[in-house]
Amino acid sequence: MQTRLSHSLNYLLLVTACCLIFLAGCDAIGTDSSRFLDPSSVIKASEKPYTRVIEDSMDPAEERWSPEYYPNSTLPTAADLTYKVEDYVIGPNDIMDISILDLFEPGVETVLRRQVSNSGFIDLPLVERVKAEGLTKDQLRQAIIAAYAAGVMQHPTVSITILQERQNTFNILGAIARPGQYNILKKDMRLSDALALGGGMVQTGIQTIYVIR
Repeated sequence: MQTRLSHSLNYLLLVTACCLIFLAGCDAIGTDSSRFLDPSSVIKASEKPYTRVIEDSMDPAEERWSPEYYPNSTLPTAADLTYKVEDYVIGPNDIMDISILDLFEPGVETVLRRQVSNSGFIDLPLVERVKAEGLTKDQLRQAIIAAYAAGVMQHPTVSITILQERQNTFNILGAIARPGQYNILKKDMRLSDALALGGGMVQTGIQTIYVIR
């Protein structure tokens, strides 16, 4: 017990001595020791007052979606509320399965999985590249039949299944729970369906929604 108390006293004496030596050094170089523990001597407030404008919103995209950015926008019309029944038009990065009968063996169907290139073409065996971008599924099927009928096969039988329609998408931005790109799930998809896919609105009082096509 006496040994532990002796060690504690020695430690306190050592700390006190170090503090006295440091303060003496400050006096030696002309430093006012009374200011050593004064916070104002370390952190000085600026003489010029600092002002900060209180914003109405913290959304950085709010200004972008203001009406000034879309001066030609109009209210929805009756035509906007109906949809046209049209075949899907193939575009870059679409993925499809192409089935060709008797390509390598009689009676055997060959299935080729292809992705449309950025330039709009697909590569097929034994023929030159076929342009796919801008065509419907039936138009592409006819183009493939014509390519194989030109000296490779007499009566080509071709079928196409589009697996991923990359052109059939939409983007949703703004005060939405999950902004991003989504697939158009059905031809008569409504605005409410799109908002639901994005997780719904996260801000109340929104009066205007812009649909850009």
